[in-house]
Amino acid sequence: MFTQIHFLWLLPLLLLAGFISYLLYFYKNKSLNPKVKIVLFCLRFLYLSLIGVILLQPFFISHKSTEYPSRVILAVDVSKSIPLKSDTNIILKKIKEFSSYDWKNLKSEIMYFGENTSDTFDGYQQSFTNIQQLVQHIQQSYPAYSVPHIVLMSDGIINSGNELKYIQTDENKIHTILLGDSTLYPQIKINAVYHNKTAYLNNEFTLGYEINFQKFKGQNTVLKWYFSDTIQQQKQAEIRLDKQLISGDLVLKAKKSGLQKISLEIVNQKGKLLQKQESFIKVIDNKKNIIVVYNSPHPDVAAIQSALENFKNYSVKICATEGLKMDELIKQNLIIFVGIPNAETWKMIEKSKTNLLLFPTQVTNVNLQNTFVNIQSNNKKSDEVFVSNANQSYLKLDNSSIVKLPPVYKLNANYNLKGDKITVWNCRYGNVETDKPLLQFSTVNQQKIGVFWASGIWRWNLTADEEQKKVFQSWINQLTAYLTVDKQNERLQVQHKDWYYENEKILFNAWSYFKNLELNKEAELELTIQNKKNKNSYKLYFQQNKYVVPIQNLSAGEYTYKLQSNYPKDTLSVKGKFVVSEQNIEFMDTQAKWKDLQLLSSKTLGKSILPEKLFELLNEINESEYPIIESTVEKKISILDYYILFLIIIVLWFAEWLIRKFYLSI
Repeated sequence: MFTQIHFLWLLPLLLLAGFISYLLYFYKNKSLNPKVKIVLFCLRFLYLSLIGVILLQPFFISHKSTEYPSRVILAVDVSKSIPLKSDTNIILKKIKEFSSYDWKNLKSEIMYFGENTSDTFDGYQQSFTNIQQLVQHIQQSYPAYSVPHIVLMSDGIINSGNELKYIQTDENKIHTILLGDSTLYPQIKINAVYHNKTAYLNNEFTLGYEINFQKFKGQNTVLKWYFSDTIQQQKQAEIRLDKQLISGDLVLKAKKSGLQKISLEIVNQKGKLLQKQESFIKVIDNKKNIIVVYNSPHPDVAAIQSALENFKNYSVKICATEGLKMDELIKQNLIIFVGIPNAETWKMIEKSKTNLLLFPTQVTNVNLQNTFVNIQSNNKKSDEVFVSNANQSYLKLDNSSIVKLPPVYKLNANYNLKGDKITVWNCRYGNVETDKPLLQFSTVNQQKIGVFWASGIWRWNLTADEEQKKVFQSWINQLTAYLTVDKQNERLQVQHKDWYYENEKILFNAWSYFKNLELNKEAELELTIQNKKNKNSYKLYFQQNKYVVPIQNLSAGEYTYKLQSNYPKDTLSVKGKFVVSEQNIEFMDTQAKWKDLQLLSSKTLGKSILPEKLFELLNEINESEYPIIESTVEKKISILDYYILFLIIIVLWFAEWLIRKFYLSI
């Protein structure tokens, strides 16, 4: 059937096709045989009508119905905590009891879940338990209300996804079979260890922690902190309550570069290890030296300085033009100049080979031509302009945030950036987009330069809107990072975490760029990962403007990697490392969360039972009548997908042409 087509348009189109055909063969042409006229009229009318219908672009709808019997699903928790406090033989017995049960009008199915859901049992190997993911998987795999009952066999200990009290479902009754032991035993739980992901060599950083002690009243424990496998502090913790939270701070100094391990060991007075946790911090061995130079005091200088001071990887110096020296410029990774340098300063910048970020302020009577720029003042009043995002490949900022930035004052001059330039932002006057550049990058004699052809960026920083401040700070950081990054890393970028748990999914994101820094969507990226025992290679695939590869099942240890782009005549590579940390099963929280499971069952009108009551629950479920759920899938097919119509039009046109050629010699 036709749908989404205005039938009122269809009739005029058919009338128009008929009128054109009649006009051509009956009104103008009197000499043709009437039978030939009718044939030609029909051919012309048919293919014109088909063309008209195609231009309307209707589509057809088909419906396919599938019947799904109602089903009951047994979901078995296979996380590492299960065998610690549960009898796995009883679990196996109950699985067999479920699978052999004689259902009247229900279909049964068994799933095994941890972090992910599977139809096969591979042992209790999952390091993460995510019941929210299980419910979503079932709801996405089957039509609504076709799974009236989920029997969840778990200890309720989850460490991924939403807490059980936040899981919502109106489609399923969730019955819980209580595994494990809910008895409160002496236990130590390290809630959190807080610290930055990165630190800089020879800098100090602060570490915070929270530790819960259960049933350790009257006992004394010792907290041992290790950094880079060297003990940093031993602190006694006196436990005076049955349930006690201990928190505190620790200041450490980064003395080694690279990925460094932080370890907390909790021992009793006899030295027995009670609990342990590891985390990692990346220590960077160099800061980027940046000098901000100005001709005269300007509020943009303070705004830039304020933004850069939020990033500890920059060492920032502020200097007036009069105090600028050549030996100082050579030491810098980037020169940020607010204003327009004089001739002598331009020579120093060019000779230093240091990259430049230029923020020219308003000018009068300037006629500047040098290696980098041409600027000729027009002595007009500066225009207020907004940002227009011309190229999103360079600055990873949300476009909706950019358009909210206040206007700036465009340089009152005719200007041009030399070299192999790239325009990132254009000027926008109100709602009128232009191709007048506002932000550009270029490379001249292997020296990179960025120019923001306006002043007044202090407006972006001087605001009560914290989100806008973050956009400004991020913008300054990305400009600086782009102009100080190594040329190889500039064109092949990789993103990943530095530290993973064993069995956690590892995700690598990568971007490959051409020499003009446009995103290369056809690069062949290969990732090689190795440790002391194994070496594996993975191909990255392109999706949503980046290359990705998920990796699983890496054992604990330190890994190095090499990411290589094998694009023809343009080979690039980046190296790095990461750590996979073992989860210590003996230190896991093993107290079953029966109250959480009972709350989940109560919210979904299910029941909560012990394993020995499973058969009674199955009998109760089996007593009810369950409908067969019919799911209808609607499929829309555009008329443009019927390529045979185009062939028919060509055949009709060609037949008309042959007849006209034969009878009219045209």
